[in-house]
Amino acid sequence: MGSLTTQAMSRLTAAGPLSRVDDAVRALADLKAVHLLDYPGDEDGFELGSPTDESEEIGRDLNRYRSVSSQLDLVDPKSILESEPVRVQLAAELPSRVEIMLGLLDRIDVIDSELSSTSEEVNALETLRPLDLDLDLLSGYESLTAFVGTVKDVARTESSAPDGIVIIEGVKPAVAAVFCANASASAVQSELTEAGFAAIPVPEGEGPISVRLEGLSARRGELLAERSTLQEEVDAWAEDHGTSLLSGIELLERDMALALGPIRVAVSGHAFVVDGWIETARSEEVQSVLSETCRVVDIEPFKIVPGGGGHAHHGPELELPPIKFADRQKSKPME
Repeated sequence: MGSLTTQAMSRLTAAGPLSRVDDAVRALADLKAVHLLDYPGDEDGFELGSPTDESEEIGRDLNRYRSVSSQLDLVDPKSILESEPVRVQLAAELPSRVEIMLGLLDRIDVIDSELSSTSEEVNALETLRPLDLDLDLLSGYESLTAFVGTVKDVARTESSAPDGIVIIEGVKPAVAAVFCANASASAVQSELTEAGFAAIPVPEGEGPISVRLEGLSARRGELLAERSTLQEEVDAWAEDHGTSLLSGIELLERDMALALGPIRVAVSGHAFVVDGWIETARSEEVQSVLSETCRVVDIEPFKIVPGGGGHAHHGPELELPPIKFADRQKSKPME
């Protein structure tokens, strides 16, 4: 293979009437030939441009579409769709399809959240089951304080509430329910702390713990069945519309770049200025395209000169162009 060489680069400076700044930015995007330099804001009479009026709507749509894409297992399309058919879909059925998908994904999130809380409640109830007490007996008292949880020192727990009621069941972990008068709660809590007490939040409800566990098991089955159905719908949606979604995102990203393009250029009350680098080989093409929107198009080849300076040098320090490698060609034998 031949050795790596870099493309010759030129500094581009173009200026035109402010009314044509959006057209100029669009032309630059279509060229795909200009490495724009963001305006640093250091010139009197100039400031950063403003995004187009469509930027807010484009950004909102782009965020929604990206949100859907991030939650789906999509495969990049083998071939890029033409922009016009994609834009037709963006203006027609794709937004409503995305809303449907967002609804499915939101419902799956709700189900997952309920499954998680159900699992936590089941774990707590399984720990409390050895007490063989109804749920409504473990909390909700006005004149009594109830401590419910696991303990390490059973003997100390048994003596923690001399004037109260202590119920201890199970081994490793031992689970305890200690009931005492409100006035004694502080002293009992101190004793339980010494006994290695770890509180367990008592789930809301009434009746036997076993009945509550049966209800949670049935509810978990319903949620899993619904989630499975929803996941099938999500997978089918991704199969049918995934390519359109990815193509729509790509087009919206380009639209967003165009909408935000003006904030990278310098503008005054009547004019705009574009600063950047281009491949020298494309100078004529860039000159021709930008001349339609710009009154001044200056392209100056970059060259290092003795003493460290360079053509297209602006300011006290040398500004180097971006590096772009030339296309590699096959080498001749023994080269």
